[in-house]
Amino acid sequence: LNDQWELLVKTTSEKSCRLKEANKQKSFMAGVKDLEFWLGEVETLLASEDYGKDLSSIENLLKKHQLLEADITAHADRVGEMNQQADSLLESGQFDQPEIEERRRAICDRYERIRQLADVRRDKLNKAITVHQFIRDIDDEESWIK
Repeated sequence: LNDQWELLVKTTSEKSCRLKEANKQKSFMAGVKDLEFWLGEVETLLASEDYGKDLSSIENLLKKHQLLEADITAHADRVGEMNQQADSLLESGQFDQPEIEERRRAICDRYERIRQLADVRRDKLNKAITVHQFIRDIDDEESWIK
């Protein structure tokens, strides 16, 4: 009877550990899905070819872009937490290690890509402001000359 009791305790403990690991993986995957959704939204915003048609519209776009860059920076913590969770799952010998590593790598790659795209878009918006400011200055000079 004692042997059976110890076997029951052991198997219950093992099952408890597996359930905790499965719960950690479920939590990790939920976080990954949230990040993937957010990354998709940001990628869509950064893919915009709208660089404004006049100085005020470009300034508005630049303000929105600055808010987006702040959001991207704020999500660095979430990406870091996701990496820590992935490390923890991989170290614990989680049964689905290849998928965990693949999802982590995909998130990190996409996050780095949106940071680069944000830099490119900011540069293009700043160049558009410079061009439109120059055009406005020329118009002001022409009207003054007339």
